[in-house]
Amino acid sequence: MEGGGKVKKGAAGRKGGGPRAKSVTRSIKAGLQFPVGRIGRYLKKGRYAKRVGSGAAVYLAAVLEYLAAEMGDIAPFLQQIVRLSYDTNESVLKDAFGKHGEIIQVKVICDHVTGKSKGYGFVQFNSETAATTALMQMDGQVLDGRSIRIEHAHKG
Repeated sequence: MEGGGKVKKGAAGRKGGGPRAKSVTRSIKAGLQFPVGRIGRYLKKGRYAKRVGSGAAVYLAAVLEYLAAEMGDIAPFLQQIVRLSYDTNESVLKDAFGKHGEIIQVKVICDHVTGKSKGYGFVQFNSETAATTALMQMDGQVLDGRSIRIEHAHKG
């Protein structure tokens, strides 16, 4: 007669020694790409409220994912300009790139403590053709004494 003894259990109370099933995260359950568990942990750790409901992280992840998708539609019209002179400001960039098409926004990235330029910035165009034209004609040109490099900005 066999049996009678205890059934050998695997790790974490699983029976048998077979392969472990992949865990189903809250992101997968909600059909999201953003990490729901991490967002929930940050909400609790940040002490934004005494209690944080379990649905708050899912809702916030869904909103963030939607906003990221909307911003992705703008990305083809956004150019990143690197190797800028530290003296270059937003009005100089707008004047230099304005001849290639209508500009929506110009931003030179500055250090938050000193307020000085970090040497790169972004120009957002109204159309993809204007952005491509500016990329082809301005890449390698000298602006404020420095040869600038331009590339399509991508999601990071």
